Amino acid sequence: MHIPSNDILLLPDQLHSSIQSMVSHTPSHSILEHYLPDIRDTILALLQGLKMKQALIRTIQSPLTPTSPHLPQMTVIYLRKGERVKKVKCLNRFNRSYVCKLFQDHFNTTLNEPIICLLDPHSNVEYEIEDYTDIKEHDVVSMREEQSPLISQLKQVLDKWMNSHQITSPQPPLELTSLRHDVDEIRGLNQTLKTQFTDIIQEIRHRASTVGVRSRMEDSKERTQKAATFITHRLESLQDTIDQLKSDVTQKRCRPSKSRLSYCQQESKKLEAELTELADHIKSCKPTWKKTWETELQHIVKEQQFLKEQEALLVDLKEDHHAALEVLSQLITISNLQEKHPRPIITQISSDGMSGILTQVANLEIDHHKRLKAVEKAEQSRSRDLLLRRDDFEKELSDFVMLDKLKKTGNLFLNEKRHEARLKLMLQRDGATMPTNDHL
Repeated sequence: MHIPSNDILLLPDQLHSSIQSMVSHTPSHSILEHYLPDIRDTILALLQGLKMKQALIRTIQSPLTPTSPHLPQMTVIYLRKGERVKKVKCLNRFNRSYVCKLFQDHFNTTLNEPIICLLDPHSNVEYEIEDYTDIKEHDVVSMREEQSPLISQLKQVLDKWMNSHQITSPQPPLELTSLRHDVDEIRGLNQTLKTQFTDIIQEIRHRASTVGVRSRMEDSKERTQKAATFITHRLESLQDTIDQLKSDVTQKRCRPSKSRLSYCQQESKKLEAELTELADHIKSCKPTWKKTWETELQHIVKEQQFLKEQEALLVDLKEDHHAALEVLSQLITISNLQEKHPRPIITQISSDGMSGILTQVANLEIDHHKRLKAVEKAEQSRSRDLLLRRDDFEKELSDFVMLDKLKKTGNLFLNEKRHEARLKLMLQRDGATMPTNDHL
């Protein structure tokens, strides 16, 4: 799109007037949507005009080769960027800005300070261009990105490190093994942190939704209270004015002022409108308030029920604990007496007694639920016995595991991958084939 020079001079004033008109209104989304398209079109037109002026200046300042006064001379060159090469037909008036523009148009890339190089066809050496008139027909022009000194130093350090650690054995160097181990640790820690972060975000969102409803309810409450207070003061003032007019009529026998009567009528209409607005506001807020109250009431009832259950459980636990202490004290007394007076207990069962026991066993009905409960109690008793039998080392080890103090060595998948790599290496040494997962 061609823009005349006179129109370009008018664009800054047009942009200033559009911005001034927008600022003069009250800030809102609708005002922004109304004025923003015009401002954007004006800025784009101004930029396009400046680009055209800049291109014209560059054309005038660029060194032109001696060509025909009517038709510019065209030439063919090859542009190379990385592994890509393109054949370009362009004007034979080369300078740095024009070559950079060619690269930008054909490779869709822009660099801040690119290095433009030219390939010498005789020596096959690529050198940085200083005089752009050296570019001739069918020359290869390449663009490179200038690397920072820090990246160059880093590449040199990495090259030295790789050269110093080249080994012939299949075993990786110690530094590389340590680095892989650290990467596995970081992966496992990253997975744990992701899970924890997701849980925290969900909890924050839940709390934010709850707090948001309560905050909106508090704002609505405050607005309602302020409106009611304002209406109350205004109504009291109106009542005082009407009482004063009444006193003038009844006691002083004088005619009330028309201006004061008109003021009372206007104030009464305003109060009626404010009362209607307050009633509509309360009517719109009431469903939200009731829903919030119901939700909070359900939480309160659940918490009260939970507290009652915990109090009842605490009473039962205290009674059970007291009974257990009584039994324990009796067992301790019996144990002390048996230590002082050891005496074997001999039980004699008669034949009639044995037959009675066998009869009871034959008539016994098996309760499977009681048996399962008995098995569970036996397992719990066995677990307690094992805990009591642990030595100091086992206690310290269990505490170490429970407190998550173990060193992170990666997840299960990485451990299995390492195991398969070691197994493959061993089988290659032995000359055997590696079994598949079905045979492992």
